[in-house]
Amino acid sequence: MKILAIFFIFLFLSNEVICEEIAIVNGKSITQSHVNQFLDLLIKQGADDSEELREQVKQEIINRQIFLQAAYEAGILEREDIKSELSFAYESILVRTLMSDYLKANPISEESIRTEYEKIKLEQIETKEFKLRHILLEDEKTANIILSKIKKNRKKFDELARKESKDFGSSEKGGDLGWSVPENYVLPFSEAIKNLKKGDITDKLVKTEFGWHIIQVDDIRPIEFIDFDQAKSKIEEILQKQSLASYQKQLIEQANVEMK
Repeated sequence: MKILAIFFIFLFLSNEVICEEIAIVNGKSITQSHVNQFLDLLIKQGADDSEELREQVKQEIINRQIFLQAAYEAGILEREDIKSELSFAYESILVRTLMSDYLKANPISEESIRTEYEKIKLEQIETKEFKLRHILLEDEKTANIILSKIKKNRKKFDELARKESKDFGSSEKGGDLGWSVPENYVLPFSEAIKNLKKGDITDKLVKTEFGWHIIQVDDIRPIEFIDFDQAKSKIEEILQKQSLASYQKQLIEQANVEMK
């Protein structure tokens, strides 16, 4: 009997805290429950719970109630454009929740993520990444002069890159672009380096939208594929999008749509 009595006291006190008024705005009561609902939404979106956040939420709800009352008094809710906006917002919330509920009911399994990871890894096994340097020139004539100097003395590449290159992000490093796969560069540039070997320099200028390039390959290595734990969240996101697309397609195909 005592346990039951304590339970009812706890329930009463908990309910009292939740329904506790924190403010009254022009006669309109604002309770702790309003704050908790808003706070829960922010935390779900990634905010960290703190006393500062709770105070900010409380003030935001009070301010919002002031503005809402002003909006009601101005008759904004009766405007046709606002009714349309509210209707679209209502529909968007329903659709977003439908998709969210589908993903919760159909989670991507660890096994599916790992299978996709191995598939991608296998596809990338032959991929090479290049450590490059380049010199970027604005006109072809100057670029040919620089290329001629480099062909006579390859050791001048670093010096000429620092002095002549118009790519100021890499020029101070002797034209060093670091490691990357060819696909990360614009098409003429990427095509020019695919068949080069370590130590090679392009024997002719490479023209892109940025100007004229002279490219040197410092090194080549197999691509360093990130481990499963690093890739997991990104692969899961991709599979979720694919799952949603399939679900949406299924709904569309099952719907009876009559165009008029």
